[in-house]
Amino acid sequence: MSLDASRLARNNRDWHQLLDLCSLFGVIIADGERLYDPCAYHDRLLLGLSGIMSEAELHQIRQRLHQGERQKAARGELRLPVPAGLAHDRSGGIILNPDEEVQARLGLVFGKFRELQSARAVMRYLRKKDLPLPVRPVLGPSPHDVVWREANSPRVLGILQNPAYAGAYVYGRRRLEGGRIRQGVYRPKTTKVPIADWEVCLRAAHPGYIDWEEFMENQRRLANNINRYEAGHSGVPRKGAALLQGIAVCGRCGRRMSLRYSGPAGDYPGLHMSRRS
Repeated sequence: MSLDASRLARNNRDWHQLLDLCSLFGVIIADGERLYDPCAYHDRLLLGLSGIMSEAELHQIRQRLHQGERQKAARGELRLPVPAGLAHDRSGGIILNPDEEVQARLGLVFGKFRELQSARAVMRYLRKKDLPLPVRPVLGPSPHDVVWREANSPRVLGILQNPAYAGAYVYGRRRLEGGRIRQGVYRPKTTKVPIADWEVCLRAAHPGYIDWEEFMENQRRLANNINRYEAGHSGVPRKGAALLQGIAVCGRCGRRMSLRYSGPAGDYPGLHMSRRS
Protein backbone atom coordinates (compact mmCIF):
# COMPACT_ATOMS: atom_id res chain seq x y z
CA MET A 1 0.00 0.00 0.00
CA SER A 2 1.20 3.50 -0.86
CA LEU A 3 -0.31 6.60 0.72
CA ASP A 4 -0.13 10.03 -0.99
CA ALA A 5 1.64 8.62 -4.03
CA SER A 6 1.65 12.02 -5.77
CA ARG A 7 4.49 13.00 -3.42
CA LEU A 8 6.50 9.89 -4.29
CA ALA A 9 9.05 12.01 -6.14
CA ARG A 10 7.02 14.70 -7.93
CA ASN A 11 8.84 13.55 -11.03
CA ASN A 12 7.06 12.39 -14.17
CA ARG A 13 9.56 9.64 -14.82
CA ASP A 14 9.11 8.05 -11.38
CA TRP A 15 5.36 8.58 -11.47
CA HIS A 16 4.95 6.85 -14.84
CA GLN A 17 7.17 4.00 -13.71
CA LEU A 18 4.73 3.48 -10.85
CA LEU A 19 1.80 3.56 -13.28
CA ASP A 20 3.48 0.98 -15.54
CA LEU A 21 4.14 -1.28 -12.58
CA CYS A 22 0.52 -1.00 -11.39
CA SER A 23 -0.88 -1.66 -14.87
CA LEU A 24 1.39 -4.69 -15.25
CA PHE A 25 0.04 -6.35 -12.11
CA GLY A 26 -3.50 -4.95 -12.29
CA VAL A 27 -3.22 -2.77 -9.19
CA ILE A 28 -5.98 -0.23 -8.55
CA ILE A 29 -4.96 3.31 -7.56
CA ALA A 30 -7.27 5.34 -5.31
CA ASP A 31 -7.34 8.90 -4.05
CA GLY A 32 -9.82 10.88 -1.99
CA GLU A 33 -12.30 11.14 -4.87
CA ARG A 34 -12.35 7.93 -6.91
CA LEU A 35 -10.64 4.73 -7.99
CA TYR A 36 -8.34 4.56 -11.02
CA ASP A 37 -7.49 1.57 -13.17
CA PRO A 38 -4.07 2.12 -14.83
CA CYS A 39 -5.05 -0.40 -17.51
CA ALA A 40 -7.91 1.88 -18.69
CA TYR A 41 -6.95 4.64 -21.12
CA HIS A 42 -9.01 7.44 -19.55
CA ASP A 43 -7.93 6.58 -16.01
CA ARG A 44 -4.31 6.44 -17.13
CA LEU A 45 -4.73 9.84 -18.80
CA LEU A 46 -6.09 11.34 -15.57
CA LEU A 47 -3.24 9.84 -13.57
CA GLY A 48 -0.69 11.26 -16.01
CA LEU A 49 -2.23 14.73 -15.73
CA SER A 50 -2.14 14.42 -11.95
CA GLY A 51 1.58 13.69 -12.08
CA ILE A 52 2.20 16.66 -14.39
CA MET A 53 0.29 18.98 -12.05
CA SER A 54 2.28 17.73 -9.06
CA GLU A 55 5.58 18.37 -10.85
CA ALA A 56 4.42 21.84 -11.93
CA GLU A 57 3.37 22.63 -8.36
CA LEU A 58 6.81 21.70 -7.07
CA HIS A 59 8.40 23.91 -9.74
CA GLN A 60 6.23 26.87 -8.74
CA ILE A 61 7.07 26.40 -5.06
CA ARG A 62 10.79 26.30 -5.86
CA GLN A 63 10.52 29.41 -8.01
CA ARG A 64 8.73 31.40 -5.31
CA LEU A 65 11.26 30.36 -2.68
CA HIS A 66 14.17 31.32 -4.94
CA GLN A 67 12.63 34.72 -5.74
CA GLY A 68 12.15 35.43 -2.04
CA GLU A 69 15.75 34.43 -1.33
CA ARG A 70 16.98 36.58 -4.23
CA GLN A 71 15.06 39.65 -3.03
CA LYS A 72 16.36 39.20 0.51
CA ALA A 73 19.92 38.87 -0.79
CA ALA A 74 19.50 42.04 -2.88
CA ARG A 75 18.85 43.92 0.36
CA GLY A 76 21.87 42.28 2.01
CA GLU A 77 19.67 40.62 4.63
CA LEU A 78 20.15 36.99 3.62
CA ARG A 79 22.44 35.33 6.16
CA LEU A 80 25.22 33.58 4.27
CA PRO A 81 28.11 31.49 5.63
CA VAL A 82 31.21 33.58 6.26
CA PRO A 83 34.84 32.44 5.87
CA ALA A 84 37.19 31.92 8.79
CA GLY A 85 38.45 35.50 8.76
CA LEU A 86 34.98 36.93 9.42
CA ALA A 87 32.30 36.34 12.02
CA HIS A 88 28.74 37.37 12.91
CA ASP A 89 28.21 39.66 15.87
CA ARG A 90 25.21 39.54 18.21
CA SER A 91 23.14 41.82 15.99
CA GLY A 92 23.76 39.66 12.92
CA GLY A 93 26.30 41.98 11.29
CA ILE A 94 29.59 40.79 9.82
CA ILE A 95 32.83 41.77 11.56
CA LEU A 96 36.45 40.67 11.44
CA ASN A 97 37.21 37.53 13.38
CA PRO A 98 38.08 38.62 16.95
CA ASP A 99 40.95 36.13 17.00
CA GLU A 100 44.06 38.22 16.35
CA GLU A 101 46.01 35.18 15.17
CA VAL A 102 43.45 34.57 12.42
CA GLN A 103 43.62 38.21 11.35
CA ALA A 104 47.43 38.16 11.31
CA ARG A 105 47.58 34.94 9.25
CA LEU A 106 45.16 36.22 6.62
CA GLY A 107 46.98 39.54 6.50
CA LEU A 108 50.19 37.58 5.88
CA VAL A 109 48.57 35.71 2.97
CA PHE A 110 47.50 38.93 1.23
CA GLY A 111 50.82 40.61 1.97
CA LYS A 112 52.86 37.70 0.60
CA PHE A 113 50.72 37.60 -2.54
CA ARG A 114 51.51 41.27 -3.15
CA GLU A 115 55.17 40.39 -2.82
CA LEU A 116 55.37 37.03 -4.60
CA GLN A 117 52.53 37.50 -7.15
CA SER A 118 51.76 33.77 -7.11
CA ALA A 119 49.34 31.70 -5.02
CA ARG A 120 51.59 28.66 -5.27
CA ALA A 121 54.57 30.68 -4.05
CA VAL A 122 52.50 31.83 -1.07
CA MET A 123 51.59 28.22 -0.34
CA ARG A 124 55.24 27.14 -0.46
CA TYR A 125 56.22 29.98 1.88
CA LEU A 126 53.54 28.99 4.42
CA ARG A 127 54.60 25.35 4.31
CA LYS A 128 58.26 26.26 4.68
CA LYS A 129 57.48 28.33 7.77
CA ASP A 130 55.02 25.69 9.03
CA LEU A 131 52.13 28.18 9.15
CA PRO A 132 48.67 26.59 8.83
CA LEU A 133 45.61 28.44 7.53
CA PRO A 134 42.32 29.05 9.35
CA VAL A 135 39.41 27.18 7.77
CA ARG A 136 35.70 27.13 8.59
CA PRO A 137 34.48 23.68 7.44
CA VAL A 138 30.84 23.12 6.58
CA LEU A 139 30.84 19.44 7.54
CA GLY A 140 32.48 17.54 10.35
CA PRO A 141 32.15 17.12 14.11
CA SER A 142 32.19 20.91 14.65
CA PRO A 143 30.81 22.59 11.52
CA HIS A 144 31.34 26.32 10.99
CA ASP A 145 34.00 26.46 13.74
CA VAL A 146 37.44 27.79 12.86
CA VAL A 147 40.07 25.04 12.60
CA TRP A 148 43.69 25.20 11.45
CA ARG A 149 44.71 23.15 8.43
CA GLU A 150 47.92 22.76 6.46
CA ALA A 151 48.31 25.28 3.65
CA ASN A 152 47.69 24.01 0.13
CA SER A 153 46.88 25.61 -3.20
CA PRO A 154 43.06 25.30 -3.01
CA ARG A 155 42.99 26.91 0.46
CA VAL A 156 45.24 29.79 -0.59
CA LEU A 157 43.17 30.33 -3.75
CA GLY A 158 39.98 30.17 -1.69
CA ILE A 159 41.24 33.08 0.41
CA LEU A 160 42.45 35.16 -2.53
CA GLN A 161 39.29 34.59 -4.58
CA ASN A 162 36.77 35.18 -1.79
CA PRO A 163 35.14 38.63 -2.20
CA ALA A 164 34.06 38.61 1.45
CA TYR A 165 37.64 39.42 2.43
CA ALA A 166 37.28 42.59 0.34
CA GLY A 167 34.23 43.65 2.36
CA ALA A 168 31.72 42.70 -0.36
CA TYR A 169 28.38 40.96 0.15
CA VAL A 170 27.99 38.59 -2.80
CA TYR A 171 25.18 36.24 -3.82
CA GLY A 172 25.31 33.94 -6.84
CA ARG A 173 29.02 33.12 -7.09
CA ARG A 174 28.29 29.53 -8.15
CA ARG A 175 25.61 27.90 -10.24
CA LEU A 176 24.34 24.35 -10.62
CA GLU A 177 24.46 23.17 -14.21
CA GLY A 178 23.84 19.93 -16.03
CA GLY A 179 25.87 17.16 -14.51
CA ARG A 180 26.60 13.63 -15.57
CA ILE A 181 25.54 10.15 -14.66
CA ARG A 182 28.09 8.14 -12.73
CA GLN A 183 27.19 4.63 -11.70
CA GLY A 184 23.55 5.33 -12.49
CA VAL A 185 23.37 8.49 -10.35
CA TYR A 186 22.83 11.99 -11.75
CA ARG A 187 25.20 14.44 -10.11
CA PRO A 188 24.86 18.11 -11.09
CA LYS A 189 28.12 20.01 -11.19
CA THR A 190 28.80 23.40 -9.64
CA THR A 191 30.46 26.00 -11.83
CA LYS A 192 31.85 29.41 -10.94
CA VAL A 193 30.04 32.45 -12.28
CA PRO A 194 32.11 35.34 -13.70
CA ILE A 195 32.30 38.40 -11.49
CA ALA A 196 30.32 40.49 -14.00
CA ASP A 197 27.42 37.98 -13.81
CA TRP A 198 27.03 37.80 -10.01
CA GLU A 199 23.38 38.33 -9.11
CA VAL A 200 24.13 40.50 -6.07
CA CYS A 201 27.39 42.29 -5.30
CA LEU A 202 27.25 44.94 -2.57
CA ARG A 203 30.65 46.54 -2.09
CA ALA A 204 31.82 47.89 1.26
CA ALA A 205 29.02 45.99 3.00
CA HIS A 206 31.21 45.05 5.99
CA PRO A 207 34.86 45.32 7.13
CA GLY A 208 37.43 43.48 5.04
CA TYR A 209 41.14 42.74 4.84
CA ILE A 210 41.67 44.39 1.44
CA ASP A 211 39.74 46.88 -0.67
CA TRP A 212 37.76 46.06 -3.81
CA GLU A 213 40.40 47.47 -6.19
CA GLU A 214 43.07 45.18 -4.75
CA PHE A 215 40.68 42.23 -4.94
CA MET A 216 40.06 42.84 -8.65
CA GLU A 217 43.78 43.24 -9.26
CA ASN A 218 44.38 39.92 -7.49
CA GLN A 219 41.85 38.22 -9.77
CA ARG A 220 43.57 39.62 -12.85
CA ARG A 221 46.93 38.48 -11.51
CA LEU A 222 45.61 34.96 -10.81
CA ALA A 223 44.04 34.71 -14.26
CA ASN A 224 47.26 35.92 -15.88
CA ASN A 225 49.30 33.35 -13.96
CA ILE A 226 47.74 30.54 -16.00
CA ASN A 227 50.29 29.38 -18.60
CA ARG A 228 48.18 29.88 -21.70
CA TYR A 229 50.31 31.95 -24.03
CA GLU A 230 47.79 31.70 -26.86
CA ALA A 231 45.21 33.51 -24.69
CA GLY A 232 47.66 36.28 -23.87
CA HIS A 233 48.57 35.08 -20.37
CA SER A 234 52.18 35.58 -19.42
CA GLY A 235 52.21 32.92 -16.69
CA VAL A 236 54.08 32.83 -13.41
CA PRO A 237 57.82 33.54 -13.44
CA ARG A 238 59.62 30.26 -12.82
CA LYS A 239 63.14 29.24 -11.90
CA GLY A 240 65.45 28.12 -14.68
CA ALA A 241 68.67 28.81 -16.55
CA ALA A 242 66.96 30.09 -19.69
CA LEU A 243 66.55 33.75 -20.54
CA LEU A 244 63.32 35.24 -21.90
CA GLN A 245 61.29 32.16 -20.99
CA GLY A 246 57.61 32.88 -21.55
CA ILE A 247 58.52 36.23 -23.12
CA ALA A 248 60.15 35.44 -26.47
CA VAL A 249 57.81 35.29 -29.47
CA CYS A 250 58.26 33.86 -32.94
CA GLY A 251 59.17 36.43 -35.59
CA ARG A 252 57.19 34.54 -38.21
CA CYS A 253 53.81 33.81 -36.60
CA GLY A 254 53.92 35.98 -33.48
CA ARG A 255 53.14 33.10 -31.10
CA ARG A 256 55.05 32.57 -27.87
CA MET A 257 57.88 30.11 -27.98
CA SER A 258 58.00 27.17 -25.59
CA LEU A 259 61.01 26.21 -23.48
CA ARG A 260 62.65 22.80 -23.46
CA TYR A 261 65.69 21.49 -21.60
CA SER A 262 67.99 18.95 -23.24
CA GLY A 263 71.37 17.38 -22.61
CA PRO A 264 72.47 14.48 -20.41
CA ALA A 265 71.49 16.27 -17.22
CA GLY A 266 68.65 18.26 -18.73
CA ASP A 267 70.38 21.57 -18.09
CA TYR A 268 70.65 22.96 -21.66
CA PRO A 269 67.68 25.26 -22.36
CA GLY A 270 66.31 25.97 -25.79
CA LEU A 271 63.35 27.85 -27.23
CA HIS A 272 61.20 26.00 -29.75
CA MET A 273 57.95 26.36 -31.66
CA SER A 274 55.31 23.66 -31.84
CA ARG A 275 54.67 21.78 -35.08
CA ARG A 276 51.34 23.56 -35.52
CA SER A 277 53.26 26.74 -36.42
